[in-house]
Amino acid sequence: MTDSRKGPPEGTWYAVREARERVSALVRLIDPGITIHDFRMVPGPTHTKLIFDAEVPYQCPLPDQEVRRRIQEGVPTLDEGWSAVAEVERDFQTTLARCRPITLEENWKPMRRLLGWVLRPLAPLL
Repeated sequence: MTDSRKGPPEGTWYAVREARERVSALVRLIDPGITIHDFRMVPGPTHTKLIFDAEVPYQCPLPDQEVRRRIQEGVPTLDEGWSAVAEVERDFQTTLARCRPITLEENWKPMRRLLGWVLRPLAPLL
C-alpha cells in the first residue's frame, strides 16, 4: 500500500506525465509556440535528468542557445532534484511554409554560366 500524501513513485507514468506537463508549461512561458516531445526521465543518484526535444517556432526571436539556457535554468525551479537536457530544434513545417520555390527563370543565368565553365574545356573534343 502506498502513502497517498507522497504521490506516485518516481519513474511511473504518472510522475512522467506530471513532469512533462510542468515542463511544457515552463517552455510556454519562454515562448507560447514552443512544444516538447520525446520526453523521458532518467533517475540518477543525485538528480533526475529530464531529456526532451523542444520545438521552437520559426518566428521566435530568441536564438536556440538562449532558449536552451532558459529551459536549463527553469527546470530546477520546478523541482530541485531535476536537471534538463534539452535539444532545441526549429519547427520545420513553419520554415518550409515561409520558403518560396525557386523558379527556373531565376536559376537559368547562374546555371548557364556554370555549364559554360564546365563545357568550355571540352569544346575542342566535341
